[in-house]
Amino acid sequence: MWDRGGFPKAAIGSGHRALPSVPRSPLQEYEARLAQLRADYEAEQESRARLEEDITAMRNSYDVKLSTLEQNLRKETGGRARPAAGSPACCPRPPPTGPSSVSSSQPPSKAGTSITLT
Repeated sequence: MWDRGGFPKAAIGSGHRALPSVPRSPLQEYEARLAQLRADYEAEQESRARLEEDITAMRNSYDVKLSTLEQNLRKETGGRARPAAGSPACCPRPPPTGPSSVSSSQPPSKAGTSITLT
């Protein structure tokens, strides 16, 4: 198998080349690890900055679209705000017609009545 560069994959391996084992002092290991952590930190900071820019752009886009929708709504309603769905002004209920199904003259249900399910 060949990689994108035209080299055999077996020669490339997993992308990490094993360095010959050279004894390193604890200070050298510490400095190498610190350098790697700094590089990782800087990459995370750059990624965070890009994400914050994306969030800001999305927020601005949302605000523009919301403003446009509100303007269109004002034009449709002649400058009046539409009542919210579910409010009395939005959906008035018709007045009740005929006698009420519940009347105070009806006797209460019999006490001790039980229902048996079979």
